[in-house]
Amino acid sequence: MQENSSYSQHFHAAKSCLYREKYGDALAHLVFLANMEPSSKEALEIDFILALRKWLEILESRGELDKMIICLREALKLYPQSEIVLINTGANLVKLGFTDEAASCFRRALHLNPTSIRAKENLENVANLLVERWHFRMLNDKKRNVAYKQAIAKAIGQGHDVVLDIGSGTGILSMFAVQSGAKEVYACEMSKTMFEMGQDVLRANKMEKFVHTVHKKSTEMTVGKDIPKQVSLVVTETLDCGLLGEGILTTIEHAWCNLLILPPEEKSESDVKPISKVIPGGAVLYAMVIMCDDIRNQTRCKPTMRELKMLPECSIGGELISLNKDRDLKIEITATHHGQADAVAVWFDLLLDEDITLSTGPKDDSLCWEQAIFPIFASYGDSSGKLAVSKGDLLSLQGELSKDCLRFNFCGSNTTEPVFESKVSGVPSERERQTSISMNPLIERKNVIEEIVAVIPPSYMRRLNDASLNSLYDEVISGAVNSLKLKQHLGSGNENPSKDGVCNVLDITNGPALFSHFAARGKADHVLILNPHNTDWIEHILRTNHLPDVIEKGPKKLEEIAREGRKWNLLVSDTVEPSGVLCQQVMEDIVFSRGCLLTPRNFQTLPMGFTLYCMCIESPFLFANCCVLDQDRTLGLEIGHFVNDFQVTTQIDIDLTTLPFSSITNHTELFSVNFMEQFDDENKLLSLLETHSEKRVKVSKSGRIQAIPYWFALHIGHQLSLSTYSGDYPESHWRQAAIVLK
Repeated sequence: MQENSSYSQHFHAAKSCLYREKYGDALAHLVFLANMEPSSKEALEIDFILALRKWLEILESRGELDKMIICLREALKLYPQSEIVLINTGANLVKLGFTDEAASCFRRALHLNPTSIRAKENLENVANLLVERWHFRMLNDKKRNVAYKQAIAKAIGQGHDVVLDIGSGTGILSMFAVQSGAKEVYACEMSKTMFEMGQDVLRANKMEKFVHTVHKKSTEMTVGKDIPKQVSLVVTETLDCGLLGEGILTTIEHAWCNLLILPPEEKSESDVKPISKVIPGGAVLYAMVIMCDDIRNQTRCKPTMRELKMLPECSIGGELISLNKDRDLKIEITATHHGQADAVAVWFDLLLDEDITLSTGPKDDSLCWEQAIFPIFASYGDSSGKLAVSKGDLLSLQGELSKDCLRFNFCGSNTTEPVFESKVSGVPSERERQTSISMNPLIERKNVIEEIVAVIPPSYMRRLNDASLNSLYDEVISGAVNSLKLKQHLGSGNENPSKDGVCNVLDITNGPALFSHFAARGKADHVLILNPHNTDWIEHILRTNHLPDVIEKGPKKLEEIAREGRKWNLLVSDTVEPSGVLCQQVMEDIVFSRGCLLTPRNFQTLPMGFTLYCMCIESPFLFANCCVLDQDRTLGLEIGHFVNDFQVTTQIDIDLTTLPFSSITNHTELFSVNFMEQFDDENKLLSLLETHSEKRVKVSKSGRIQAIPYWFALHIGHQLSLSTYSGDYPESHWRQAAIVLK
């Protein structure tokens, strides 16, 4: 360490500030030292990391986010090769909402230390936000990759040899263009994560000198600034199962106006061959009316549940699509079977060129594509939301297509003579999603028209419609309230038999649920909801069913409730997400409630505990959704090594009743957790947070173990359990999760 008075002064000042917990001042001294004497950075790193972490916590508590960003930038500038600094910086960037930049930090940390568990876990936590699972399916779909490569090679062979790849992602289409002999290739990608990954992929395949990359949205690009000249071929795959994807029509319209070579105006079309081309060139759209219990349960609420009246058309789950009416599509199709109309399924044939077509239909063997579903809501049909159709009925569909979105509506049915199956030609367009739904019922009460709006995600709509779940919770909550009241009454020595005890209920359920209403109907004295989904919705159910007004919206944190000093008798939680995993923080919340909120000798938790079950399976389909399998799928290009950085170990929202798989073992009980367990020492409550179990299981069938799906048996009451396995009972709202082996 260099011995000079200035350095020594700042060094001792930094140490003194750390000791006195003046972390902002300490950080300022350490930054000065690192810049003054770069060779000392390694010796200062531990103190720097401590000061940075503590100072960021202080800034976050003050809400000074701009200063946090400045500190993080300075940290990356001083310690670009520090694994710990990169991971800590990434974690803070996630909190600030900069997931792209966070992922970049985690990837850099992994490159420095490929065995870093913290870097892997943090990258996995943001992976789903940045690299959607369809990327893996798409890259594993050899049929799709071959079709695109053939179409690109054919176009380049026709003279369209200056190429722009829009939404380039991993760069696979750009590399196809290079392999096909393109003179110049440009690639644009707006996502920082995908842009950086694409550059890594190009370097690994030794094509970085042949593909010019632009980190920008194509509609923001200009000739002369971002690319030197107009191109003759645009290739893109910015579309999804609903055809419209990520603004493909707007993207292509901008490309034709600004980025593609146009034919000379003085020559007619008959005299000039097309100078420019776009892949894909168009699509043929198909629609079918279908009956599906699962879709119905995700999108419509039953009019009554456990004798509780819901809204007339209580809530609509799912996603609405906004659009400008540029083109109307009218389809009439004959019903081929008796049943209920629940949704319109849509798929398309993607016309890459005049000869090469990819189908996204349900009977196609493509791995990549799924179909789009447009639920039919209860503006048609009877009061229960059912729309019955008979074989031979003529069903009317109306679609609206523009460069912003696609929408399909069911317009009713008439008994009529059969007509030919209809199909509609169309082109891709942007889908603009709204994960918010207006249920728009008009409820007349005392000559007042009231409009109630509830926003309910499909998974929670399924839970509202889960009759077995609601029936069991209703029964157990009512019984628990009465039992806890009686126990308190008897324990108090009250000689007045007409005076009941008191039962206060704490509901920490996530999303809309009826558990609090069951408690109110069961004569709970007070019900506090920690995470109310929609207070208007809750109050409407109370009023409509003439329930006692005992439900209160509480603070968001259990710690705030504890500071109020009130005690509670019944804790209600959902414990397991509809997607199949434990609810985030639920174990900690239950333990905290046991220790700080629940009456020590007169309490109950719902559920009372759970048992975890699992099995070993082989599922090539599931595996192909989680990682790029091999270079053969990507036609010899090295892509998987980089995309698989974003492989997620835990896959959620799996339906084991429909997933293609082979069982390698029978299902087995792994361990149980009892939330009602009594402890002599309150500190032993913390043992509920850590459970370790090791089981030996017998292989029942030869194969390769690719995943371990798991599910829970929730112990709702004494001798009463409910399985989260989706095939355990009709209308189960749960899916399963699985650990996928890498």
